Amino acid sequence: MSKLESIPKELRTIWGVPRIANAKEFQEFWNIQRYLMRLNARRILTPEIQKYCDKDVKKKVLEDNEYLGIILHTSLKTIVSYLHNRDKRFRICVYLSKDPYLPNWEGITILVNVVYRNFRERMRIWREIEDKITKIINNFKKSEPRDFEKISEANETIATTVEKF
Repeated sequence: MSKLESIPKELRTIWGVPRIANAKEFQEFWNIQRYLMRLNARRILTPEIQKYCDKDVKKKVLEDNEYLGIILHTSLKTIVSYLHNRDKRFRICVYLSKDPYLPNWEGITILVNVVYRNFRERMRIWREIEDKITKIINNFKKSEPRDFEKISEANETIATTVEKF
């Protein structure tokens, strides 16, 4: 007799413990729980978001699309790691921006200030950062296919810029 069967039905309801009959049900239950835990974690201001983002971005992360926070957090963590391995001298600032050609668009710009010798090096850094962010977003799309549209919306919100330090 399993531990769940030894718990009276009334207590299982109170404790919220489901009765799982086979591995498939367990996997489905686990995926739902994991999804709910991720959903709750997305609304948290992580240390990376608190350190690099201005107050308007923090407000947008808390109020807007739930994937925006986790994608921004993962992107910042990846960018910082990449830049630490490449060069110790950099500065990152994340702020809200508007596009003059798209008046309804309000995005988040990740501004990376780095030391570089020439324009080609700057473009290479920008391309590598963009590739890393694209990879992060594609991984989210694969892992959370049911929220494909929300992830794509978060993707359209984030832009990157690389400038001289």
